[in-house]
Amino acid sequence: MKRVCCIVTMVLLLCGFNLAQAADNLKIGCVDLQRVIETSDIGKKLKGEIQQEIERAKQKLTEKDQELKKLREMLDRQSFAMNEDVKQEKLKEFQTKARELERLTTDSEDDLKQRFTVKQQKLIQDVMDVVKQYGKEKGYSIILEKGITVIYAIDSFDVTDEVVQVFNEKFAPKAPAEKQQPKEKEKGDKK
Repeated sequence: MKRVCCIVTMVLLLCGFNLAQAADNLKIGCVDLQRVIETSDIGKKLKGEIQQEIERAKQKLTEKDQELKKLREMLDRQSFAMNEDVKQEKLKEFQTKARELERLTTDSEDDLKQRFTVKQQKLIQDVMDVVKQYGKEKGYSIILEKGITVIYAIDSFDVTDEVVQVFNEKFAPKAPAEKQQPKEKEKGDKK
């Protein structure tokens, strides 16, 4: 019995030593994907594009709504002077336009949601790729998503700012100087 306890103790000590050694080599980080999306250049650009599309859609819907209100006001003012057939025809026209406006509103909302979702999914995939690349290059054993799977992490584990920097560098628009270089080469070739 004494021998079994001694063996179990030795195994536990060895396992504990190996776990402690593994923990020393373990490098953990966390990243706030939402913050990367909101603070990265591409994320800001996407948000601006979506806002512009929403404003254009609102403007178009407002114009249609104004037309519908004018038609309604005209119907209210002139309904006394109209015979019943014309009145019914104008009322039918108003109802058709009201349904078209409802359909247009729903279609616009659905279209905007779909386009935003597609762009956002692409952005998230790009961010995930950058996080994976960053983790490999910096020797991380694991990088967790902050806020979803991480309840608490010390600030030194948070690599969000570094990921935003790497993401912006990777997806930065080409500088105008790069576009001018081929023109300079062409001038050199002509001489």
